[in-house]
Amino acid sequence: MFLIQNLLEVIIMNVAIIGCGNIATYVVNSILKGDIKGLRLHSIVGTPRRTEYLKEIAAHAECNWTTDVSSLKWEDIDLIIEAAGQKVVRDYLLSFINRGKHVLVISIGALTDIDFFKTVYTAAKKSGSQILLPSGAIGGLDAIRNAAMGELSSVELTTKKHPDSLKSAPYIMENGIDMDDLQEDYELFRGNALDAAKAFPANLNVAAALSLAGIGPEQTMVKIIASPHIEMNTHEIRATGDFGNFYFQFENKPSPRNIKSSYLVNLSVLRVLRDFCGNRGVFYN
Repeated sequence: MFLIQNLLEVIIMNVAIIGCGNIATYVVNSILKGDIKGLRLHSIVGTPRRTEYLKEIAAHAECNWTTDVSSLKWEDIDLIIEAAGQKVVRDYLLSFINRGKHVLVISIGALTDIDFFKTVYTAAKKSGSQILLPSGAIGGLDAIRNAAMGELSSVELTTKKHPDSLKSAPYIMENGIDMDDLQEDYELFRGNALDAAKAFPANLNVAAALSLAGIGPEQTMVKIIASPHIEMNTHEIRATGDFGNFYFQFENKPSPRNIKSSYLVNLSVLRVLRDFCGNRGVFYN
């Protein structure tokens, strides 16, 4: 009966995906394969240089495509999936919410700007929009949220990644750091989650997710290490408070299509979408 009830709760929603990269492609394929019951791909948005890809996807999925977000047929769209970077979040999220659209934000780092976050939150309460935030490459955020109900005194994140996945980050480019000849672990960054999100916008959404679940981006401390000999992205979380202490460690395989990201990120997006569409009680083969 539980399974039947949840199947009946699945409502078809039209979705627009902004982005053409690893995660966007994964979501498109998941929708087309029927892995997310209740979603219909309505539109996909990309940059002009990805026009041929957009045409290919649109023909295969029988959906619309555009290189201009403002040209989307808003009246037909229920959910927007952002998979295009922090600038897109800063430039468009508020307008999506003011139109009453639900939004899944993958580039969570943009929300570490507390003033922007408060503006978005207030607008969502007014419009009735839901903002969906995947946990990404880590877990344990439920424990962080629970601990924050009491006195959560410190949260620390240590991330280790292969240098190849970090070398294009703004922080690396601006500081002229040579990542090609590293022979041992090298500490690239030590600071708070707010600065980490700016310095490594394509690599450190985990820091943003962790900080928003707990004591905020200015108080959550982050250390980033380039490790030339590791094969998996590693995230270690330590937290202390009046509840006691806890420690989590995650060793994630990089995404096959993008070494900057972990495959677990794709799976976390899939999980959020399934839950949002009422798929909690649906069994999949």
